[in-house]
Amino acid sequence: MKVAAVRTIRPKTSMTHLSWCSLACVVLTMVTVPAWAQIDLSGNWTLQNQQDYRESHLGNFPTDFLGIPINQDARAIGLAWDANILEELQRQCEPWPEHYIVEYGGPTTIRGALGLVPSGLRIHASNDAVTGAVEAWDISNSVDRMPIVIWMNGHPEPTPQDLHTYGGFATGVWHGDTLMVAITHLKDGFLTRNGIPSSNRETLTLFISRHEDILTITGVVRDPVYLTDAYPLAQTYKLDPSIPSEAPPTTCDPVETIAELSDGYHSTRVLPGESTTLHYMQQHYQIPLDAALGGAHTMYPEFQKRLKNEYTIPSNYCSQYCCGAMGGVSETSRQTKRYDHEVLQCTADGL
Repeated sequence: MKVAAVRTIRPKTSMTHLSWCSLACVVLTMVTVPAWAQIDLSGNWTLQNQQDYRESHLGNFPTDFLGIPINQDARAIGLAWDANILEELQRQCEPWPEHYIVEYGGPTTIRGALGLVPSGLRIHASNDAVTGAVEAWDISNSVDRMPIVIWMNGHPEPTPQDLHTYGGFATGVWHGDTLMVAITHLKDGFLTRNGIPSSNRETLTLFISRHEDILTITGVVRDPVYLTDAYPLAQTYKLDPSIPSEAPPTTCDPVETIAELSDGYHSTRVLPGESTTLHYMQQHYQIPLDAALGGAHTMYPEFQKRLKNEYTIPSNYCSQYCCGAMGGVSETSRQTKRYDHEVLQCTADGL
């Protein structure tokens, strides 16, 4: 019942009837408030280490494409990956694509005037000055990713021929307590940190849900150029008032870090058939090559069952990056961490 219905009541209507109707209208209005008030996502959020530690903080190992639905073209580009490509002059200041909000989550700390401080996401609403309605949600505070502006007011979508940027174009709609975000017009980049590419035809769908002080972001990456299936990812964040409201100012000045590579005239690639890391996962973790090379079939439980008789746990399991031995951990802390090969987990003083 709309409030306008109360104003159409005839003058001869009794006060009792009018009072009952007014009360009913107020109750109905109170019940419908959540439908247009939605959930407040505002706050400073820090990444939780509840996903794969290696992928979130160290990046993927060479030729570790397991569980990614890549096609042959993406695999060939991944095998031609050389980490020094990031030292090329034109790439040194490139931000990571927006899917890194669920792929890696971003750095847990950033360097400010007082040293390292907690980092994460800053989410705030941009409201209409007259009605107070949320026109957009802004996700920022990352030093390696462009801000995401999620339009909630029917902002017109650009045409397919319009400019593609590192931030893309995002629109949002509420489904119950979950904000569904569709991001298009993204610039091409890297799906993973070990060379799997992403094209400018990639689309990213985010599902953002808040449960008190926990924020869950689930993402689905679709890329008709390099992926044969949808690629789901997720990250968890926690409300953290210690995060600064704004990231410290950062600048990027490309310089020649590697002679004859960072000069703006050269690039680096591994030629076909010359990869030295093709069998990396086999050599270090006995992961079968078929699994390490990825593909949609490696995403599902049926593939795990097939590998059951092909895979055995290495006797010296986990010889690199165990117990968080990298990613800002002090040398003293590293010495106290030990991976127990008997129980296949870190000791109590490890992560």
